[in-house]
Order: sequence, then C-alpha cells, then structure tokens
Amino acid sequence: MANKYQLITGLYLKTGREITRNPRIWQKLLASACYNYKCHFDEQLLIFAQRPDATAVLTLEDWNKKFNRRIHKYSKGIAVIDVRDQNSLKHYFDISDTYERNPARAVPIWKMDAQYEKAVIDSLSAQLGDILGDKESTHLPNALLHSAANIVDDHLLDYLTELKNNIEGSFLGELDDLNIEATYKQLVTNSVAYMLLVRLDIDADVYFDIEDFSDIAQFNTPVVLKAVGVATSDLSEMVLKEIRHAIRNVQIDEKNQITDQRRTFDKQQQSVYDNGKPPPERRDKQNEGNHIQSGGRVPLSRPRITPTARSSPWQIRHDERELSAETQADHLLEPVDQFHTESTSSRDRTTGVRTDRTADQADGKTRGSDRKIESDRPDEVGRLDEQHQAKSGGNRHKRPDLRLDTTKGRRQQLSLFEQDKPHRKFYTINAEYARA
Repeated sequence: MANKYQLITGLYLKTGREITRNPRIWQKLLASACYNYKCHFDEQLLIFAQRPDATAVLTLEDWNKKFNRRIHKYSKGIAVIDVRDQNSLKHYFDISDTYERNPARAVPIWKMDAQYEKAVIDSLSAQLGDILGDKESTHLPNALLHSAANIVDDHLLDYLTELKNNIEGSFLGELDDLNIEATYKQLVTNSVAYMLLVRLDIDADVYFDIEDFSDIAQFNTPVVLKAVGVATSDLSEMVLKEIRHAIRNVQIDEKNQITDQRRTFDKQQQSVYDNGKPPPERRDKQNEGNHIQSGGRVPLSRPRITPTARSSPWQIRHDERELSAETQADHLLEPVDQFHTESTSSRDRTTGVRTDRTADQADGKTRGSDRKIESDRPDEVGRLDEQHQAKSGGNRHKRPDLRLDTTKGRRQQLSLFEQDKPHRKFYTINAEYARA
C-alpha cells in the first residue's frame, strides 16, 4: 500500500505540472470534472489522470448498498487520496464498470433538455440574482455565463485570502495584490463557466478560447494550483446542484401530470362504459334493518280446505271436524304400580324364598353347555367351556392371573359386594397371596 500511495502521489504532482504548462490540459480537466462535480478537486485531478472518460464514480460499497450494482470482474478501480486520511487511498469505480442486479435502483444521472431551459433559467435567477441583464441573457448559454460571474463575485473572497498566504515560490509572487485578485477572479470565473457549459451539453469552445485559460501558468505550484481548483470545483458544484434540482422538479411535475391525465382518461372511459346503464340502487334506512309486521296476527300457514276439496277423491285424509266425546277404551300408558317390582337376587338363588311371586328356578342338574349346573372347578384346557387365558381364573402358579386357594371357604377367598363392609372396598385378597 505504501508503494501504491507513493505512486498515486507522484501521479498527482505530475498531472499538476502538465496542467500549468498547457492550458488545453486544464480545459480537459474541467470537462472531466463537471461530471464528477461532487468529488473534491484532488479526487477530480486523479480521476482525470486515470479515467478521463468517467461520468459517475462511487466506491464499491456505495454501488452495492445504494444502487444494488456489482462490479465487473477484472475491473480496475480509480485510486484517489482519501480526504479523511491523507495517508491512505480509496478506490472509485465508474458506472461503466458495474452491472445492475434485480431489484436495482436507477442511477440519477441527469441530462439537459430544451424543455428544461426555462425552469433552469428561472431557478438560477432566483438563487443567484440578476442573470437577465439584457435580452440575450434569456438564452441558456448566456444565462450560464452570468451565473458563473455572479457566484464568483459572491464567494471569491472566501478563497482569495488562502491564496495570498501561499503564493511564495509561484509566479504570482511577482504580482501585487490587485493583479493577483484580478487574475485569480478571471481564471476562476472562466473555469466555472466552462464546466457549466460542458455539463449541459453546450459547446464551450464557441464561448472560450485557449487564451482565456492562459493564466493557469501563473499557478505553477501545487498549493496555488489547488487554490484555483478548489474554488472552481466548489462554486461550479453550487450551480450544478441548483440546475439538477430545477430539472428534477420539472420531471416530477411531468410525471404527476401524466398520472392526472391517466386518471381523467380512466374516469371518461368508465363514464362511457356506464352510459345507458341504470344507476346503482341507493340504500336507505327504510330498506335496511329488521321490520316486524304491526298489522295484527299473521294468518296460519296451513292450507285452506274448501268443502269441494274435502269431498275430492284425491284428498289423502279428512280432517276431524270435532273431538269425540266417548270414553277412551285403553290407556296409552299403564301405571307402574300395577306391575311387580324387581328385587335384587339373593346369594343362593336356588334357596331363595319369595312371597310375592314364584321363586326363580335353578338351571339343570348336569353341567355343561346343555343347561347343566356349572362346576366350581376352573375351566381347563380341552374342556367344553374353555376360556381365553387372559380372562381365566386358573390356579396354576406360572400364570399371571389371580390364583384362588381352594383349601378355604369361598367367603374367605373372594367376596364381591360384602353386605357388612363399606362399598368402597370391593374385594379382599387372602394374606398368602398378598405376601407372594
């Protein structure tokens, strides 16, 4: 980086010497700088030395973030001295080195057109005072020349003091203060006007000759040359920004006018389309809401049957003219208390005694599926009434089912719904199984 910085510094000094030796090179520098008028003079000089045809330069980050544009591969940047750090460099890329990516923002490069002349002249006249001293000033080139003269008259003193403090070693040291001021003012005025004419696509060579810039040779040191360049760059930027603002306002007005015309055209088209059609029904309070009829009872929804229709063979059934006065023979619903109430079964169904009805009879005396007496033994494999193992009550020790101890009475083994204990305890398991 140090070697490149020295290289760029040497290029800067070399270009400055060439400018002071040849006024034509100064004109070329002005023609290049008018497109990059937002840059500082030091940057404009280095841009001219490396890419004199550059029209819009930005850093890589600004191209990416502001306009979503990328740099072409193998593109070479324009190295300039960073104004924020005089010991470092930064690189610019011209718009020709970039390509857009979707969505991309348009780069606002404005261009002068005949339809903007009046707006530009009015804007410059309002900001810079009287630039219409004669009839010829209504012509745009003459308006630009007067604008350059007015802005130099208003701001030259801000730069003149700095120039006089650094004239040592230059040809200006041989001149008195009056001639220094006159020479400086004329050169800056011509330079500003030249930049304005070129930027607005006007042939500046028609209004200026090479002799109009011959005094550039008097500014033969880097310091005094920079004094001319900084003043020219700053003052031309003020005017060009005002011109850009005037052009932008005209473009906005044209765009709004086109939008209004489209809206008017759409309304006319809609009016022609709707011609001959009835207007849309207007809604009012009378046609909205819920309205309850207040004219009396609503008639029955049943059909009216006339005597002729009543005797018609197509009548499905006849209406009963009046209710029967005879006593109903049977009750539709019998009272519950006329039937026997069901009671719970006792433990021994075969020995149960009932006084109110015939006792339930036990099943047959033989076991099996043919209505025989069920055996107290558990079901076994191969028996007639075999059950699934998951629901079996066998007494094998290897089964996970509940094993019953047949050595004790049934009441000590398992009792469902015991009569003398609370209902929350549904069953009891013998102590032997609990310990197991």
